[in-house]
Amino acid sequence: RTPIGFAAGMGRLLRLLACLGCAALVAAACSGGGEAQPGGEAVASPSVDEAAVEAVEPTATPVPTPENVLKIGVLLDVGSLDADNFDAGNVMSPLDRQPSVAFEAGVDALNAAGGVLGRPLAITQVDTTSRLSVVDKAAEDMIEDGVVLLVVTCEFDFARPAIERADAAGVLVMSPCASERGWATGDAGRLAFSMVPSADHYGVAMADYAWVEGYRDIALLTDSTAPEAEVECDAFAERWVELGGTFSFRESFGLRSAELLDENPNVAGIIAGEATVLCAFPTIGLELIVGVRRLGVDATVIASPSLDSGTWLPIDIAEISDGAADIGDFRLVSMSSVWGDDPSPRLAEAIDGYVAKQATLPSSGRFVLGADLADLWAQAVEEAGTTDGPEVAAVLSGVRNAETVSGTISFVGRQAPADRQLRVLRHNNGNLVFEQLIGTSPR
Repeated sequence: RTPIGFAAGMGRLLRLLACLGCAALVAAACSGGGEAQPGGEAVASPSVDEAAVEAVEPTATPVPTPENVLKIGVLLDVGSLDADNFDAGNVMSPLDRQPSVAFEAGVDALNAAGGVLGRPLAITQVDTTSRLSVVDKAAEDMIEDGVVLLVVTCEFDFARPAIERADAAGVLVMSPCASERGWATGDAGRLAFSMVPSADHYGVAMADYAWVEGYRDIALLTDSTAPEAEVECDAFAERWVELGGTFSFRESFGLRSAELLDENPNVAGIIAGEATVLCAFPTIGLELIVGVRRLGVDATVIASPSLDSGTWLPIDIAEISDGAADIGDFRLVSMSSVWGDDPSPRLAEAIDGYVAKQATLPSSGRFVLGADLADLWAQAVEEAGTTDGPEVAAVLSGVRNAETVSGTISFVGRQAPADRQLRVLRHNNGNLVFEQLIGTSPR
């Protein structure tokens, strides 16, 4: 066997709280399961019959025995939907829900293959509802019950109580999507790992992609309410200058200034740019896309992973603008493609597993982060030959070119990926379909 070859916490909280005020936008983009569902003329998943999705039964999980079961605690905000399929009360569920479902499906797949170290896995899950008191008490109970892994939310501030308790008990902690820099350096916790790199990696990858595509003078638009988006665009700008690129326009936007983009005194710079690069969460990002298209700009828009969410679809741009704008030539950097065209041979299986758990297709490439987490943790435990937290952590931090569901991941001395494969998705007839693979690299 080949050996298995990690800053802006409250900003995301504030950004997501702002998003919760946009129920009408989200409800228009959402359907079953609380998130927007794929539609239009997309290529169907090669192993999922969409017409028969509702008939799929959940995958059976082997019944573990108390003597040899490996217990896993899951502390994620899975959301609570109202009559309009909108999660009106929770903060982290837009980020946590899909990776949570994919992680459960990944554990089912591991059990079907014989478990880990020859032992079955059993999940105990608590819906945290983004409440610190719930996280703290549930983590305490799970650790007392003997869990060997705690899976925590995509935000350090909400994960902190669990991380602190796990650190004291020597229990490994993993998040599917926490992007603060402290995860990579170990500042989040000595046994705390994330499945995504810090946001600056995305900005560098986007700059390299745009340069190879032949763009030299671009308009750079940033969501000022989301520190992750600011980190993405700052890293993009630094790399863009290194490459020799220039800016026809560069500004940051809040919601009001995004809505009034056409009144910006420097708007001619957007019109003049060869392409528009956007780092933003959906509330402000969609407004900026509408604003750019209303200016008559047909040039390519390239969006960062901050915009990758199950709460919107390309057709929503026309609805938001009352038919006055179309998303046009649009590309999104994402973790995977959900349209059955992803180059990873294991993506179709992960989608099947997701459908078996949720009876609906995933609506964002972020879902795969949960599947990757289950897969990489199992590889690390098998390599270590034990579930001991520090020993598994040592293996994880040495990961180099590990093959996971979404592709290769490397940690190389960090506690979050130094490199992982990303996708560029391109708008095609109302859907976002696979265009090419790109990678991240340390900064």
